[in-house]
Amino acid sequence: MERIKRQESPIIRLTRWQMEVSLSNKKSSKEPPKDENWTIYGVDAEGNERVYAQVPSEQFKKWSKSDRLWSQAQSALFDRLLSNPSTSRVLKNGR
Repeated sequence: MERIKRQESPIIRLTRWQMEVSLSNKKSSKEPPKDENWTIYGVDAEGNERVYAQVPSEQFKKWSKSDRLWSQAQSALFDRLLSNPSTSRVLKNGR
């Protein structure tokens, strides 16, 4: 009898992201980074954090425009920054 794999609950909120960049070994190289990868983490309804998406940089722009949770996370970030008087002043005035 086969074991049935328990389904993970879906991610409901993004928590953080990280970008990994692989640079050239040459000190004076003006070449762009060889590899850039974005890893986005989120939590499910049970509070477990895990990887939500791993996106290579060349696909990130298209992915970020179409992903619903990413859009919500960006809106929440800017709402939070704008609601804080010290960061709001910087964002509005550029200083």
